[in-house]
Amino acid sequence: MFRIRACRGSAGSLLACLVAATPAAAQISPDETGWQIEAHIGGVTTGVPDSGKIDLPGPGRSYFIGAPFFRTTRIVPSWFFGDGALLFRQSNAEHAIGPTDIVPLDDLLTGPAAERGGGLVFGVRARRHVAGRFGVEFGLDVAHSGPDWAGASRDAIEASRASFVAAWSPLFVGSGSFTGADVSAVASVDDGSAREVFATAAVDVRLWSRGGDEIVAVAGGGVVFQTGDPPSATLTGHYQGTFDGRIPYDETDRVSIRIETGDAAFVSLFGAGWRHRLTARLSVTGDVRVLLHRSASRVVVSADPSLVLTSDRSRQLGLFFGPEPVLLLYNGAGSLVTSSLSPPAVHDFVTFESTGWERHVHASVGLAVRF
Repeated sequence: MFRIRACRGSAGSLLACLVAATPAAAQISPDETGWQIEAHIGGVTTGVPDSGKIDLPGPGRSYFIGAPFFRTTRIVPSWFFGDGALLFRQSNAEHAIGPTDIVPLDDLLTGPAAERGGGLVFGVRARRHVAGRFGVEFGLDVAHSGPDWAGASRDAIEASRASFVAAWSPLFVGSGSFTGADVSAVASVDDGSAREVFATAAVDVRLWSRGGDEIVAVAGGGVVFQTGDPPSATLTGHYQGTFDGRIPYDETDRVSIRIETGDAAFVSLFGAGWRHRLTARLSVTGDVRVLLHRSASRVVVSADPSLVLTSDRSRQLGLFFGPEPVLLLYNGAGSLVTSSLSPPAVHDFVTFESTGWERHVHASVGLAVRF
C-alpha cells in the first residue's frame, strides 16, 4: 500500500510528489526508532558429547635391580591409575600384598567425567531496527551451566580411595611385620564455580506482527568462554611403618584431576522470540535460543609421589612382591635403586578431550525499554 498525498501545480511539483510516495511497509514507525535495551532471565540446558580422544601416561621406566635382588621393576607416578594400578594388580596376582587390588581411576579419566544439568541464565541485549523487517542486536549472557562432577565420577573416586586403604592395610597393618604402621587415603571433590559467558551479535527478522505483538526469528554468532574455577578432585594415599623394628618406610601418592572447558570458542546462534509492546517505550519479551559450538572439554591429571628416605645404610632395605616386574618398596637415599612409586611426576596430562558439538538451549523472559 502507498501513501499518496494530493499534488497540484507544475509538472516538477508532480514529479516531486511521486518520488515522495513510498511503500508504507518500508516506513519506520516512531515506536521503532532508537535503541531498545533488554534485561532477561531464564533457564539453560546443555548437551555435551560423550565421545572423544583418550590417552593415559605410558608405562613407566623399567630397570633391573642388581644384587642382592636381581629383579626388574617399573617406575610409576601413582597407584591410583594407569601403569601404577596395573603393576600393583600384576604383583598382587597371588595376594602377595593382600586380597584386594586398587580400583583404578582409568574409566573416569578416559571419559567426560563431568555432567551438565540445567541452570540459570541471565543477561542483557541491545537491539535496533535497521530497515523493513530487519534489526540487529548485541547480547551478553551468563549461564550457570558449567560442568559438575557426575555422580558416577564421585563414586569412582570414592571406590579408588577406599580400595587404596583396603589394598595396603594387610601388608602394613595386618601382617604383624611393621610397627607404627598407618595406611590412609583422603579424597577431596570440588564442583568449582565455573560459569559460561556468551557474547553474541545477531540479526532479527520480523516474521509476523499484529497490534502490539510480533514474532521474530534470530540468527547470528559470537564467542563463549568460561569464568570461575573448574571442577577438581584430589586423592592422597599414604602408608608408613617400620619393618622389623628398624627399617622405616613412608610413601605418599598424590593425584589431582580437573575438568577444563578450553579457551574461548566461536558459537553460532539461532532461535525465535516474541515481543509485546506495553507502551511506546516499554515491551515484554520471550525468547528461545539454541547456541552451538565445538566442544573443548578435557580431563587433566597430575601425579606427584613423595618418599621419606634414609641415608643410614644400616636401615636401608628393599622389599619386593610378585612376579617380574616386581613391586618394590625401597627406603634408601643416595642410591641408584628406588621404590616403584617414585618421581618423575606427571604434570597436566590430558587423558580425555571431547569431540563433537556442545548444545546450549536458553529460554528467557525479559523487559525492554526503548531510548
